[in-house]
Amino acid sequence: MMNLKNNKAAGTDGIHPELIKYRSNKLLHWIYEPVRQNWEEERIPEEWKETIIVPIYKKGDRDRC
Repeated sequence: MMNLKNNKAAGTDGIHPELIKYRSNKLLHWIYEPVRQNWEEERIPEEWKETIIVPIYKKGDRDRC
């Protein structure tokens, strides 16, 4: 987490890298609790089913698209 770069835009989750980097202990607890609860209840929230696919090109592949 310490390798995250500062001054970057938040992802679709709205979490900025600085928040993760500097508040990692509180953030991990904040993330852990809902995951633990969902695991125990054996359910997945609808929002977690949303997916964003981002292509990762190899060198030279982008020119062929």
